[in-house]
Amino acid sequence: MEKTSDTKDVILQKSICLFAAKGYDGVGVQEICSAAKITKPTLYYYFNNKAGLLQAIVATKGHDFLNCIALAAQFSGDFIFSLNTIINSCAHFAQENPDFFRLHCTLQTASPNSEAAQQYLPLSQTIDEVYLNFFKKSSEQIGNMRSKEIIFSRMFRQIVDSACLDLLSESTRKKNIHLQAIVHAFAYGVVSG
Repeated sequence: MEKTSDTKDVILQKSICLFAAKGYDGVGVQEICSAAKITKPTLYYYFNNKAGLLQAIVATKGHDFLNCIALAAQFSGDFIFSLNTIINSCAHFAQENPDFFRLHCTLQTASPNSEAAQQYLPLSQTIDEVYLNFFKKSSEQIGNMRSKEIIFSRMFRQIVDSACLDLLSESTRKKNIHLQAIVHAFAYGVVSG
């Protein structure tokens, strides 16, 4: 039984790595099988096809990421503290799961009609809802956000994803990016707007 779980995990990890590096459409089933050192029938046994493999990635790592965001986006009553919690939690997740995070960012910008984007869309929409709910709760205290919660939630989500992706680049790691400065710049725009 353990061998089954190990094989499945290896296939998932190798697929995440390949999809992050080359994009979902840029990776064939044979390439995944070669990287995971399995046969095509083995991949088909566990996942049915490449689309099933992406579904499994979304169901595992994607939901881990969603849970990370949902936990961090519990509005604490302190807007800046809450924003810092969100960006720091996402940065930690990205650093612990760099290939998945790169894949996440790639799927966010994939052609809307592509198979990959369609498979990722429900998770992406749920993440959007978590951010929006956070900003709706925050707008009860910060009047400048009222009726602009959708704009602010989308903007902040993009800032978080971009900052976390930037943290993963070799050149940025050496520069010591300050996530707090990003949050303060965003919050200043919200409060002064």
